[in-house]
Amino acid sequence: MLGRAPLAGFVNKVTPRGNLIGYAGLAVLDTLAILAGKPKARRLTKPALMPVLAAAVSDPDPSPAQRRIGTALTLSAAGDTALLGSSRLAFLSGAGAFAGAHVNYLAAVHELGERPGMLSYRPWLAAPYALALAGFAAVLPKVARRTGWGEALAGLGYAGLLTAVGVATLDLRGRGGERNPGWDSSAARAAAGGALFVASDLLVGVRRYRQAGGADGGRADTLLDAGVMVSYTAAQALLALGLTDLSRQQKATPPA
Repeated sequence: MLGRAPLAGFVNKVTPRGNLIGYAGLAVLDTLAILAGKPKARRLTKPALMPVLAAAVSDPDPSPAQRRIGTALTLSAAGDTALLGSSRLAFLSGAGAFAGAHVNYLAAVHELGERPGMLSYRPWLAAPYALALAGFAAVLPKVARRTGWGEALAGLGYAGLLTAVGVATLDLRGRGGERNPGWDSSAARAAAGGALFVASDLLVGVRRYRQAGGADGGRADTLLDAGVMVSYTAAQALLALGLTDLSRQQKATPPA
């Protein structure tokens, strides 16, 4: 886990609030490096993001859900580092690492219990996710003409996994019951993180589609990259904080 990495070993000595401030500062610096066209600076800022966030949400005695969150952040750090490259292999390696992160986020949600959530009585709230996935499937042949069918189908599988995270976090609301009055606010934070992750990766998909079509990396692509990082760093923070808060509440609630 990241808690044992050298950088995290240092930031673990800082308070959680201090680490969150540090994370926000790194996110701003990384976005500014994109806008300023300073890729070398990003070799320092981008790989440091997830270790600092992991330190902000770590506990001395983590629950199973928290261990899953830590693994998701570890894999996200690997994905961030891989995506600093510009090759097709770097892109696929990064996507694979993030797919593993999403599997662990799903496992963390599962560890938080299986009580019926908000979607049991408001299933229509999941419709935007279903429509987004259906829309991607509809344009898959067009995507495949640029990227090849292998990458396009892998992208569809990744999109399905990401959609599952969005829906699963959305369904966390309503599971806390009367004994957990703060549950729904933490669940809403996690759900917002899931939604932002979908938005961020939609921008990644647009950027990759343009790249495969020979886009020259002009101002439009720079703005896309900046939009990806703003939404991505917010999504990771909201997911990690929301799920961690829910796990802590679950541990603090005595069995019925």
